[in-house]
Parts: sequence; structure tokens; C-alpha cells
Amino acid sequence: MKLCLVSLNYNRGDAFPIGLVYLATYLKNNCKFNIDLTILDSNFDEPVFEKIIELKPDIIGMSSMTIDYQKAISLAEKINNQTKSSIPIIIGGVHISTLPTSLDKNFTLGIIGEGEETLLEILNLYEKEKSLKNENLKKIKGLVFHETNQVKITEKRELFDLNNLSVMDKSFINKNYFNSRIMHNGKKGVSAYIITSRGCPYNCVFCSTKIFWQKVRFHPAEKVVREIEDFYKNYNARHFDVWDDLFTINKERLKDIITLLKNKNILNNITFAVQARVNLIDDEICSLMKELNVIYVGFGFESGSDKMLKYLKNDESLSAEKNRKAAKLCKDYGFLVNGSLIFGSPNETIEDMQKSLELIDYFVKINVDNIWTFIMTPFPSTKMWEIAKERKKVDDYNMDWNLLSHQNIDNPLMLDDSINKEKFKEIFLEGRKKLKYFKWQKIKRDLRQGNIGLMIKNVLKNPKLLFNMVFKKEVVAER
Repeated sequence: MKLCLVSLNYNRGDAFPIGLVYLATYLKNNCKFNIDLTILDSNFDEPVFEKIIELKPDIIGMSSMTIDYQKAISLAEKINNQTKSSIPIIIGGVHISTLPTSLDKNFTLGIIGEGEETLLEILNLYEKEKSLKNENLKKIKGLVFHETNQVKITEKRELFDLNNLSVMDKSFINKNYFNSRIMHNGKKGVSAYIITSRGCPYNCVFCSTKIFWQKVRFHPAEKVVREIEDFYKNYNARHFDVWDDLFTINKERLKDIITLLKNKNILNNITFAVQARVNLIDDEICSLMKELNVIYVGFGFESGSDKMLKYLKNDESLSAEKNRKAAKLCKDYGFLVNGSLIFGSPNETIEDMQKSLELIDYFVKINVDNIWTFIMTPFPSTKMWEIAKERKKVDDYNMDWNLLSHQNIDNPLMLDDSINKEKFKEIFLEGRKKLKYFKWQKIKRDLRQGNIGLMIKNVLKNPKLLFNMVFKKEVVAER
């Protein structure tokens, strides 16, 4: 059987599709029949459609967040129209899991939730029957499919046991990801991406991935270190971006990972970038991160307004002052500090937005390394989605998914009607002007590290790179 997994998440080649790599590894290790597995990555395998036609797969799987769902639909429609051979096209990921009723007619079925066990059962069924008939699909948990002009959803699947995941098979990763590049600290080297947990314990009103993962589960510390060791020894990785929603939440596991890396004699040769939360930052966490050789800490600062912070993060304990203190403490420990702010939320006033601009000014003052800004965007199963539905901005069944963009300056979907859109745009763009400070600071850091040769080489390969370095629109997950 020939299976083609497709990633439509274009991120300039910074990060490989780690979810699909884990999925492919699991399938390769657990399929009892011969399977030819290929991952098509839109960062390096363009044009994806032509690559699919060339491969002639028996089954196609796509993973999509809401911001990419329209692209996934368009690709599936093009495949169906071109091949005329009824290749099963399966859609998985956060979007279809949080809004299964939006299953487009161009998809054969959707996988709700984690895909490892579900996709394996689908492949076993297809290998046996050479088809995916509805009467058989009904027996598989965690599916959505069409039946007599209705959407059929099967029984919910239990959460996947992370102990059943092995170290990623790196042969599924495009080799271009292992080229030397400029890392967060301005040095040259190979970066790798790892996930050491699934889920987040908090309940931000805009976060759809929280719904997808349901609860926090951790990869064992031993498995995390085996993953790091494999990248380090076999792929020359010297920096690791940890893609956990919140890596710093479990202090004891942090200590275990540090000890194990020391025992492997690896720790002194590698660095890390992690995501944190302001109310969890203290001297103990900073000391542990320093011991782990963390160089980059990312935050969802979200707002400079206390009122908006409590609302967005669904947490009465948060404040703009805690944003400031967390950033300052991390800078005092020598970390690169990065973070994001959201504009255009329900209940946000012009005064609230001005406070976020003031927070950017403070970040400039204490030499924070990068800040980026987004426009509040509603995603399925979140509080924002329900508000947007009440306001007739979105629809569960009939929706132009391209409207859901973090850069939709001219049509901010969640902005209150009482706020003048032109005034909003003026403030948002004023914030964007302030952000150019951080772009130039990064370029200066890279030049100080003597990376001008690599910068020129990369720009010659991709002339858009220089423009993106200064003016690029940031890519964000549907947190």
C-alpha cells in the first residue's frame, strides 16, 4: 500500500511537520503489511499537487489547522477532479477535530483527535477490503464521514498512550531541515524541533489546541533524551526548539531531563528554545532553564491591559505588571525573550490597545528580543468561536475559511462594532512600526556573530528572505 501524508503548513522551511513525522513513524512500526510511506512538505515539495500525481498513492492523508483548511479543500478538490479514480482522501488535525461538522464533500472522511491508532485501523481496513465503506467505518472510533447527505460521527476515541511512541524516524524529514542556519542566538548550526508533551492545563478563550489535546500528558524524560541524543549524534543538531504548549510546567521532569542529558555528556553542547507562562516564571524556573542551556523563552503576553489579560487568559491572577516582571527576570538571567500580543478582541477598547502599545515600549526599554502582534481570530470550539457565531461572523457549516487570518487588518472579525475600524487599523499599524526595532536588532545580532556570508547565501537562494526578515508577517499556531 502506498500512503502519502501531506503538510500544507508553509513556514519558510523553519520547522518540519513534526506531527506527521511522529504519525508516519508509528505507522511504519505498527503496520503488519508492507506500506510505502511518503510525507509531502509544502516547504520543499512544491508543487504538492504534481508530486501527488507523480507518486500515485492508494490513500492520501492531510493535516490541517483552520487557517489552512481552505487550502486543504482546494487541494482535495483538485485531486478528485484530476484523478477520477476515487483515491480516499483523509483529513486530520486540529480543525476537523474541533469542528467535524465542517467536513467538506471533497474528503472521504476525517479523523477526530490524535491520529495514530485511528489511521492504523483505517489502513488495516483498506488493506483487507480495498475500500472504505461506511458500514465498516462505523466500527472505528474517532471518525467523521458523509452518509446520505448527513455527517456521521463515530464514538469518541480514548486518548493515545504516549508511552507507545518511539523516537521519530528522521528519514521522513526533508534533508533541507538539517542545513546549517542562523539560530536564535545568532550562531550558525543545525536546529531540530521536538515535542515533549501534549496539552496545556490552562483555558485561554482563544485556544483550540487545548480542546484538541484535552489534557496535559508528558513524554517520559528518558524518551525525550533519546530523541535529543538521536538528533545530536546522527544529525548534528546543536539547538532544539521545544514545541510544547508549556514546557516549564513540570519542574521535576525538567530536573530529570537535565540529569539525563548530563549523564549522556550532551548538555554542555546544546541549547534550547522553550515556551513559558508569565505566572510560572520565578528564580527557580529560571535557574533550571539556565542549567538546561535554554537561550530563548517565548511568552503569550497577549495584552498590556489587566482587564483584557484576565479575560483572554481566563485567569484573574494575571496582569500587565506580571508580563513586565517575567520579561525582566528572564532578561536578567540572560535569555532571549520573545512574545506575542493580540489586538481586536471582544470588550477591548482603544485605551486597552494603547496599553499594549505602552507594553511594547517597555519591552524595547529592557531590550526584549522580539515581539509580534496578531489580530484576534476565532477558532472552532473556543469561546471566541461562540461569540463570533452569535455575531454572525462565522458558521459551522458554510464558511469562507480564508477569512480566519491573524493578519486580517481590514476585517478584524472579533472587534466590537463600537470600535472604529480605521482607528483600530491606525493603532495596530502603529504597533507594527514599533516592532521594526526588534527586526533590526536581530539583523544586528546576526551581523555581530559574523553571519553575513550565510545571510547573503540564503538571500541569493530566496530573494524574499531579506524582505521577510524585516517586514514578514509572523506565523502563529492556533494556540
